[in-house]
Amino acid sequence: MTVYKKYIKRAFDLVLSVCLLPFVLFVVLICGIIIKLEDRGPIFFKQDRVGKDGKIFKVLKLRTMYSHTPPNLATRDICNPDSYITKTGKFLRRWSIDEIPQFLNVVKGDMSIIGPRPLIPQEKEIHILRDKNHVTEIKPGISGWAQVNGRDYVEINQKIACDVFYANNISFILDIKIIFQTAGCVLFGRGYREGKAETMIEYIEIPDAPKIQVVKNDVAARDLAEVINS
Repeated sequence: MTVYKKYIKRAFDLVLSVCLLPFVLFVVLICGIIIKLEDRGPIFFKQDRVGKDGKIFKVLKLRTMYSHTPPNLATRDICNPDSYITKTGKFLRRWSIDEIPQFLNVVKGDMSIIGPRPLIPQEKEIHILRDKNHVTEIKPGISGWAQVNGRDYVEINQKIACDVFYANNISFILDIKIIFQTAGCVLFGRGYREGKAETMIEYIEIPDAPKIQVVKNDVAARDLAEVINS
């Protein structure tokens, strides 16, 4: 384990998150008022997610769906997102504003700023793949390598491939790179969608691990292939 991974990454998370807290609280206040005006439910959406080493924690988001929405619904599987997502929620999700409260999860220690996205406990097949590839040994993040390499337009197994690459290559430089790329994805709306979408995939081999599906010509696929073949 590198010095950055063991010590500096947590310190970096804390310093940046604490510095951003005034901004986080301001956004929560403004968005909370708007959320309440449209739908009388709670401001926050709290959901069980799987963290480091399989520990369950409550992820915090600004609520973007109607109060009657099933609590354990994976949004990538939604066929009719308009029936679940509020008008305010569409705006918040488009610009990833709903994720901002997760800086509080970072301060608490459940998450990191950069890491694989936390999954709901019901996604057991994905947990098995992550566990076999040691992805569960690191904290989940607000953004990650998969989110800047296709985001909502990539297959589940390709996201796992991205998570494997990140887990094996954690560094300060990579985290900074992902932070800047995340800003670009949010500002220009790259990779954003709601509901299901078709994706062309191919297979590459990871030694001693399940096959991982990857999108053709994707940056993450090339980077992962370089690691595998090195």
